[in-house]
Amino acid sequence: MSKKESVKLTPRTFSSWVDKRDLVKIYNSFTSDAVAQELLGSLGLPKKKALWNYICEALFSLSPAEHSHAIVPRPASVPEVRVNGFIRENGEVELEDPPRRHGKRRKINNTSSEEDSKENVVLHLPENPSDKASIVLSCMKHYLAHIRDKEPTNTRTVVDVLNFMLSTNLCGQKAIQICEIIWRKRWTGYEVLGAQCFQYMLATVVNNNSKKADVKRLVLYKEVVGPTAPFIPGIIPSMAMCLTSKIVLSDSSSVGLLSRFFTLSAKYTELFHSHVKKAMINQTKAEAKVYGQVYGLTLNKASPELQDILKNKCIQDFIQKYINVHWDLKAQKMKPHGLLLETFLEELYFSTASNPVGFKVLLDAFEPLLWRNLSSANPLQRATSITLLYMMYPIEPPNFNRVEQEMLNNKQNEFILMSLEDPNHVVRLISVKKVRYILADTWTVMPRPFRVAVCNAIFNKLAFDKSSSDIRREALITIRSFINDDNYHMCLFMSKFFKFLKPSIYDENKQVRKAMLQVLQALQEFRHPKALANEQSDDRARVSRCWDIVSLRELIEVMSTEEATSSNLRIEVELAFKSIHPEEAAKESSVINRVIWLIKQGQQLARNFYENSLPVLPTEKAIVFMTKVMGRLGAHFRDFDKKGKPKKKENTEKPVAKSRKRKGAMLESAEETSEDLENFGGNKEQEESKSQDKQLEPVAESLKNPAIVAGLLDVVMILWVKHAKTLNEKSHTEALLKFESTVQQSLEFIFREWKDNIQVLGPILHIGSMLPSKGMKRLLNFCINRIKLLITNNGGIPDQEIKMLATGVCNWDSADILLEMTGEWLAECIKTAISKSKSKAKKQVEVDPDIESKASAGLLILEKVITHPVAHAVIVEKSPTALLTLLKAAEGVKKVIDQRLTTQTPVPSMPDNLIVSSFKRYVALINLIPSTKETNFNPNSEFGSVLTWTEKIILPRTSEAELSSFLVGRRSAPLVTQLLSVVLRCIAIAAHKSPMSKELTTKVVNFCQKILSTPAATYLVSSLICTASGLFVNGVLIKKGKREGTVAKDLLEVTVPNLLAAILDAPAKASKLEMLIERDTVAKNELKSNIEELYNAHYAIFPRNAVQIHTLDKSFVKAVFNTLLGADSGDSGLPYFAEFLINEFQHSSLITPEKFWLMIRELVEGGLGITPQGRTAVEVFLVVVGTKWPSLLPYKYVDKCHQLLSSLASDKGEPEELLDLNQSFAIDQDNL
Repeated sequence: MSKKESVKLTPRTFSSWVDKRDLVKIYNSFTSDAVAQELLGSLGLPKKKALWNYICEALFSLSPAEHSHAIVPRPASVPEVRVNGFIRENGEVELEDPPRRHGKRRKINNTSSEEDSKENVVLHLPENPSDKASIVLSCMKHYLAHIRDKEPTNTRTVVDVLNFMLSTNLCGQKAIQICEIIWRKRWTGYEVLGAQCFQYMLATVVNNNSKKADVKRLVLYKEVVGPTAPFIPGIIPSMAMCLTSKIVLSDSSSVGLLSRFFTLSAKYTELFHSHVKKAMINQTKAEAKVYGQVYGLTLNKASPELQDILKNKCIQDFIQKYINVHWDLKAQKMKPHGLLLETFLEELYFSTASNPVGFKVLLDAFEPLLWRNLSSANPLQRATSITLLYMMYPIEPPNFNRVEQEMLNNKQNEFILMSLEDPNHVVRLISVKKVRYILADTWTVMPRPFRVAVCNAIFNKLAFDKSSSDIRREALITIRSFINDDNYHMCLFMSKFFKFLKPSIYDENKQVRKAMLQVLQALQEFRHPKALANEQSDDRARVSRCWDIVSLRELIEVMSTEEATSSNLRIEVELAFKSIHPEEAAKESSVINRVIWLIKQGQQLARNFYENSLPVLPTEKAIVFMTKVMGRLGAHFRDFDKKGKPKKKENTEKPVAKSRKRKGAMLESAEETSEDLENFGGNKEQEESKSQDKQLEPVAESLKNPAIVAGLLDVVMILWVKHAKTLNEKSHTEALLKFESTVQQSLEFIFREWKDNIQVLGPILHIGSMLPSKGMKRLLNFCINRIKLLITNNGGIPDQEIKMLATGVCNWDSADILLEMTGEWLAECIKTAISKSKSKAKKQVEVDPDIESKASAGLLILEKVITHPVAHAVIVEKSPTALLTLLKAAEGVKKVIDQRLTTQTPVPSMPDNLIVSSFKRYVALINLIPSTKETNFNPNSEFGSVLTWTEKIILPRTSEAELSSFLVGRRSAPLVTQLLSVVLRCIAIAAHKSPMSKELTTKVVNFCQKILSTPAATYLVSSLICTASGLFVNGVLIKKGKREGTVAKDLLEVTVPNLLAAILDAPAKASKLEMLIERDTVAKNELKSNIEELYNAHYAIFPRNAVQIHTLDKSFVKAVFNTLLGADSGDSGLPYFAEFLINEFQHSSLITPEKFWLMIRELVEGGLGITPQGRTAVEVFLVVVGTKWPSLLPYKYVDKCHQLLSSLASDKGEPEELLDLNQSFAIDQDNL
């Protein structure tokens, strides 16, 4: 059928199509439901009746049966008259031409013979039965929607034809929609439709492509399912499939239908139960819940005979399976199938609880299995049985009298107490989890002895169960749930037990401590009206509070042991916050005293406290608090020195400026008070009994301690950073300006007193960095002068203080000053080193004794400038000339290196570690300088010259001829290796940062190949891999068009893969690689990152089965065996480097056990399995990898490799062992 044409129709045109009986045009005119209703509404009643007859006539023609008797004979079609747009049923049609004043109206007779009309209906319909049925049923659907609840004629015959269409699936989807209308409106013959509609929808639903709408339509006909329905035996398989269909189970309305399946007969009940039992394994909890509702509804409505079958054959079957379910003992929980059965039984219980008949049958099913297994010798059966008891508690059979019910209640309570003290920890864990759900609901009716026994078990035993931390945690969670239930009488009863929980705050398990903190939090938030009313009147009517269990000091002690990012610390901060920052107006003046008390408990503790205070300290209160602290500090150090003595004032009074008066008024804050620590822990009665907390130390006395001053500044800095984003909003502009003004003025007075104390100076610089640099010129000058002063002092360079001062300078956008100063110091040090080397025979020239310290400090400052995010960006953008100047100054280190390698002793004024650091900074500067018109700098050309110099000066020192000299070789080898590593890693950084030219890439490859020909390659494996990875990534980016440039031919396909294979094939002893990697976390992480980067770059450019990727994989496997061959014969297991490579190899998504085995076999057959040493290495590899990484090398491949080694053991040819590596490269780890 072609798509409907969207044509704008007039009612007259549509009426003419009805007259012509053209159902095709009528169908095409119904472009939407709204259009159809509008067009049908334009017809008169006779035309509507005629249209219905035409539709029925066309529908009846689809059935082979004769239905001509159903068509109501009628006269020729009655024409309609339209007068001024209105229809008039008078047998005439008035043309829409404008009426004339003279002449008669023209009348047209539209009558025709009945034979012609019938012929027209058949003539206009398509010959294809499906297309014809689609047109007719669509017209009928719109017509029935138009007439709404009024039943049309011929409905009974329509039902017969629809039954035929459903049975033959002739346009079944549209036919079933007509059937649904007739069924819902209960029109004549609807009962005949039910059976056929149900069968059709059942077949549709069991199809994999069914939808939820199909399920709802199937449920509509559920009443036709019954024991006497004749069609049931033929659809039993489909009913079984429907019973386990996920889409059926996802619809809650299907419960009633599925329950009817079980009530057909005893035979079908057992059959359907067997299908459900099999399907239960793969169902979800929601689907198991539906099954519970189905069985429960069936049990409520079933006959007594069927109830016996359900009880004995179905429900007890599920109960027994649940009791015998398997457990995951490591996780201390049931397997997933057991959880599904538990959900099923729980829903079954709730479904029958309100029906006395069904509930009695269910209790009869539970009783023999439940009581027997509660006393079982198998602890897991006891665990599942006690779960069933908690599920049904309290069991109250409807036919029990009061005495019988009391005896049954005592029996249940006895088993609950036994389970709480069961010898098996799993039973105790289950019981303490479940008991929380029954106590709150049944507390008021529980006997007092049972309450006391349960509380004793939970508070005194399970909360301190040594066998399992899970039990301790669950016991505390249960206690918290009691408090959160807001049951005043229950909490009041348990108040006498809360005091026993105090040791839990020190539990070794983090989760147990968290549960205990949540208990304290629940007690702090307990606000029941009765508790508040009785709190002040009578201690016996008062529920215990948080501070009755743990004091604030004890909570602070626990806080000091928590990690800074721990979730426990956040809860502890919330608990203690109101004590440090009380909300009462009368106690606001003591906030600073309380914060000082907190700092005295530990400065890091105070930092962690305020780091986690964001949820409880809003921005509005935070900025008020910060302003108060800074104002108090400024006012104090304005009038007192750091020892607390008043500053001397001049006798002559001078006029005070207005700004000075405003400044003084702003800095005045809370007066010194010696306030009682009332309610400091949150509970007045408890805190008054604490003799050690009688008074807080006055603020003035505390500010003599630099740790207190530094702590207060730290607190302000932390809160400022935490709330910085919110403070920048417009709503806080005024408060922020006031705060910044207070900070700027206060820092002047604080800085004057504490500038010589590094403990206080650090926070001062941090806070000052948050202010504009214009107001901090004094601090900036101090930092620069302080750096110069520290270098001239004897006793070494204070690294931390210099870094702190340099950071302060960088924060104020003045890093260019540091660069200039560093360049001067470094140039002077290099010049001195060169001049000393040249004037050995001459008289020594006096030089600056601090020159070495200056150079070391300069390199330290340069590292801080480069790594500082703000300074780095500003220098590269605004001061490239300063970087060029510094590069020229640092370039002199090459002359120092040249002289150092040609002499027998190190340069006194520039030791080896300083040489390596200077050279490292020199090469790193090449990557920092931008290539612009202003700088006229070419990084590729500069790195090319560095490589040329390295090949000429450094690389020859790695030859065996040079190493034969004891004085030069042994003393120069560590320095040479470190310098080569610096060059390789800086080139790798350059390849990642910017495009590398084709010429430089070729030069780097040749440079790496030259290194591989020397003994130094053993120690440079990690650096060489880093360089190869950088070259490959650069080539991939250029080839994919993400970078400008050209790539050498076969660079990615041949050159770099071969270079990488050679790097990994270099002779390497495990001990040396372990020394370089295992003990160096940075090197290990870099190597891991480089290997991952190599794989990702290969995947980005090569297909998954490419030769290059296979070569990469094989190179790593070969490196593992090379490392094994280099290990000592007495070693057991894999060397560190081998394990490292195996781990990375396993993480690759392309590596399969089959592929791994093929590579191993290729290496073994290629010569590795011929020598005894090679076979030993393979044996060690098989044992360790097969045990530690069984997913990578399963047992069947281990067995195959053993067989291959046995077959190669008889080979005679054994190559000479070339395992001698030059021992001169003993690298100094401290300087690497």
